[in-house]
Amino acid sequence: MKLIITVLALFFIWLQPAYALDVREAKKFAGEYAQEAKINEENKKNMWHILTNLKVGAANYKEEEQTVSSDYKAVYSEFLCAAVNQSNNDIEKAIDFSFGQSTTDTETWYISDIKYQTNDLDFYRINLKGSIGKILYSDKYKNLQVVPFLGYGFRYINFKRADFNILDIITFREVVTEKYSIHHCDFGLKFNNALGDKWNIFGLGSFGYVFYNQADNSYLGKTDGAGGYLFDGNINLQYSLSDSWQFIFGGFFELQNLNGGQKSDVVWPDNKLNIYGGNIGIRLLF
Repeated sequence: MKLIITVLALFFIWLQPAYALDVREAKKFAGEYAQEAKINEENKKNMWHILTNLKVGAANYKEEEQTVSSDYKAVYSEFLCAAVNQSNNDIEKAIDFSFGQSTTDTETWYISDIKYQTNDLDFYRINLKGSIGKILYSDKYKNLQVVPFLGYGFRYINFKRADFNILDIITFREVVTEKYSIHHCDFGLKFNNALGDKWNIFGLGSFGYVFYNQADNSYLGKTDGAGGYLFDGNINLQYSLSDSWQFIFGGFFELQNLNGGQKSDVVWPDNKLNIYGGNIGIRLLF
């Protein structure tokens, strides 16, 4: 019996260093895991996306008032820069700024579908928008993320007309500018879906309610409009160049429909601006 007890005691003494080593390894592993989880949580708390994008496409602009209408088509390019923050409570905040410029082309005016005037027209546009949304995840489609959002935007457009030709008579009126100020509330939906390790597809659809719009014509003065609506949509493919850098390409379209107004004998016609085309860009994650 004493021999058995002695053997067991020696076996326990031999086993204890290995057991202590296992405990130390387990504690080390648990500590490393906790630290990694903390880092991941911190990254999730403060994940930022910076997006730069170049859009190129076609712009169509029309004005309509009773029997008077106009038609204008041109090439349009725009540069956009956006910043997006996603927090650990799945709230997404975004702000973006863009500047765009059209080429100069002919605007044609009609009365009862009969041409009576042409002039050169070009414009530039500034957009500033902010939004906040809630990130939602799909139980059925694990790689799908959707973000319903609300936002506010301001849009400034400066049209410039020159070289007027009325009934084939060249006029010498100075250049006429018309500046639009547009305030709108937006709501819409973004989506993002992973297509493997390197590829993603993402896009958005957004509706904007115009609650204030004004035109300031250098020849006729200021006129308040009666609101209108905006619609933006895009779809893009994204390729991951690294953990931080992503290459983006896709297509977009925009619809702007504004109701004009009248001040004394000055009429601002209803007008529509549609822009569509393709885009390429780079996204940085940090």
